[in-house]
Amino acid sequence: MPWESLLLLSVLNLLHGQLGAKDVQVLQDVQCCMQYSKGSVRLRDVLYFEMQVDGPDCNIPALILYTKQGVKCANPRQSRTRRLYRRLFRQLQKEASGQL
Repeated sequence: MPWESLLLLSVLNLLHGQLGAKDVQVLQDVQCCMQYSKGSVRLRDVLYFEMQVDGPDCNIPALILYTKQGVKCANPRQSRTRRLYRRLFRQLQKEASGQL
């Protein structure tokens, strides 16, 4: 295994431990939501987000939210998740265009 992969796995494991991600599983170098988290997430608490599609590595579609409290997995089929995603995406666009 090349040293870059080992470094990436080490960083992912460190983040996994620090963020308290019990609904998230690290499979080799792929981070997957295996089930949806309970509770809600405030927009201001989201540090980073990404969309997970279901496939051979990850078995459910999910919006992965990296928050101040930990990693949360949201169901993209729920209306409140879609609303949060739209708000996050608009905020990201504003940041990219320098409007913040």
